[in-house]
Amino acid sequence: MSSLYRLIDNSNSVTYKLPEWESILEKYHREVSENDVWEIARDYKEFPMLENIYQMLVLHNLEDIFFNETGLDYECINIFTWVNGIDTHLVIDGDDIATYQEFIDVLGKYKKH
Repeated sequence: MSSLYRLIDNSNSVTYKLPEWESILEKYHREVSENDVWEIARDYKEFPMLENIYQMLVLHNLEDIFFNETGLDYECINIFTWVNGIDTHLVIDGDDIATYQEFIDVLGKYKKH
């Protein structure tokens, strides 16, 4: 396990939803690598909260999965993400997605059949 993942695992600065979101990425064969996080962190003038960068990248992947699976465009649905330590959210059309099942349910609601 990399030092970044040890930092995130031991952090009180990430949402309780993160393990569920990571399980979604795993099911879709996606991951956020340590290199992905450091690539973004390098652009900061002051040392950033790596946990927030990691959560942001996880949320971007979840959004990408949602749009790929549903075939919707960004203009067709309201998706709100907020990253701020433990106060981090993924809201799809008013539904705050906290679990794998909630994500699957919202996919089913909007997926082309």
